[in-house]
Amino acid sequence: MTKKGQHLRALRHSVFTARVKQACLLLTIACNVVILLCLLMLELETYYGDFTVLRSLGESRPVERQSTDAQQSTATPIMQPPTLRYVIIRDIPVLLTSSHVTFSEYERLRRYLPPYGWANVSFEEVVSAARHLNGTLHRSLFNESQGGAPVRCAVVGNGGILRGSGKGEEIDAHDFIFRVNAAIVKGFEADVGSRTSFYFHTATTLQNSLRSAKKYGFVHVPNTTETVYVDIPTFERDYLFVDAVLSWKPVQRGKDAAKSPPGVLGHRPEASRFRMLHPDFLSYLKYRWLNSTRGYGRFEAIYRPSTGAVALLTAVHVCDVTDAYGFITKTWRNYTNHYYENAFKKFTFFANHDFNLEIKLWDDLDRAGIINLYRGNITRG
Repeated sequence: MTKKGQHLRALRHSVFTARVKQACLLLTIACNVVILLCLLMLELETYYGDFTVLRSLGESRPVERQSTDAQQSTATPIMQPPTLRYVIIRDIPVLLTSSHVTFSEYERLRRYLPPYGWANVSFEEVVSAARHLNGTLHRSLFNESQGGAPVRCAVVGNGGILRGSGKGEEIDAHDFIFRVNAAIVKGFEADVGSRTSFYFHTATTLQNSLRSAKKYGFVHVPNTTETVYVDIPTFERDYLFVDAVLSWKPVQRGKDAAKSPPGVLGHRPEASRFRMLHPDFLSYLKYRWLNSTRGYGRFEAIYRPSTGAVALLTAVHVCDVTDAYGFITKTWRNYTNHYYENAFKKFTFFANHDFNLEIKLWDDLDRAGIINLYRGNITRG
């Protein structure tokens, strides 16, 4: 063989060897990517929701209206195909009570970050908060029987769609009224009503609302004889806050650490006027009802359903009739951000909520007859 032939053969062998090495490298990279993805999914399961519990609860049922207890499901299914994807799982407790806080439950939920578990929250902190939630009344939002009559609930968001709506009297005519965030009623009674049965909040949204909406007149949270405070335990801060405000003692540490009891409610509330949502219920709302693709990307650590969404979906689970006012719709561009703003302000889409998904869900639930969604003065498309 000539030297030229030997050179070509060596060159071909070198190219072949390089290609084999390249293929092996690509295969190794692909394998590593698969392994990393598997580890990532395990990490997400570990920290962002108890998927195992949700899977093990058995067959889901179509959404059913229910009476005064969150654990009953005696009413007739109200949904027909193709909307059967919206289901209620009755085995998941809506509210956290002291009976739920055992060490074995703590060991299970400590793998998941709040609001879906108790990672970064000590067993003592959970016990201290939940010990106030030890009465029969803490098992249900409703303390009174409706005598078998349907429970009619109005869930009032703060959207500018309510400004000039004239819906106040209609809202107040419901059995129970749910409100969230800067729930300003003074001066806006004609549009939003005046009653507040349940005020949904986190320690963070409560503080932020008092700070950001003070100039609009939100100087204290709703405080009527019927008002019950429903905490969404989103951070360790919530457990510390609930224990402090119900024990009437200073928050011991963290962002709210102080020398005196929390005064944001304006008074010392009785334990009978507090509820706290269960982490499993919040996990279920996220992964079954508002399972955003955004939640599996770079926003996973912060994505969660909005406070209004949590309040509305809670009402869907515990009320017979749910009417939604002041929630975002497809026509959101036509309305100011909040009903209490004098100047027009564009609605802001924040990264920690998927408002496009919420728009779709409210539209679907309204068209399916599960909720009655107030759509403003814009004709339904």
